[in-house]
Amino acid sequence: MTAMRFGAFHWPLNPTELRVEDGRHTRESTFPSPMLQDAGPVLRTVSGRGFFAGETAAAQFAGLRALLSGSAQVLTVPEYGPMYAVLTQLDLLRGSIRLVEYAFTFQESPVEISSQPCRPPALLLQEGETLWHLAARLSISIERLLALNPQIPDPWSVTAGMEVKVR
Repeated sequence: MTAMRFGAFHWPLNPTELRVEDGRHTRESTFPSPMLQDAGPVLRTVSGRGFFAGETAAAQFAGLRALLSGSAQVLTVPEYGPMYAVLTQLDLLRGSIRLVEYAFTFQESPVEISSQPCRPPALLLQEGETLWHLAARLSISIERLLALNPQIPDPWSVTAGMEVKVR
């Protein structure tokens, strides 16, 4: 199982509880005829609980707390893939020098996609990068990357240095 990450922050132990909720906001239109219309993108919420243990527990919590309400960064959720998100809530549930229990909430952030006509047709995967990371970094769907790269059977079967077509 991959480690949960948020930007440069890496969890030493994955959270013990993890929820990923998809949400869609809709509104009703009554003219010209009643129908539901999409009022925005589907944004996910990731929440859960976990703990940091050992001599660095308090420092690990402080490092995560420093990211609270900052800018959107890539959040990699184990077995779910990456998304741009903002850490919106972090609660200290119980703490001591060697054990910190916490609860958190991330809100997916819509990312403005700008035109990138100079994007190269292919990129090399970096050390520790997965196809999910590449998709999030370039704002390309994982399905599109797999369609462009039929030699890749699934998003997890890539290695550093592999060339991946991106357009």
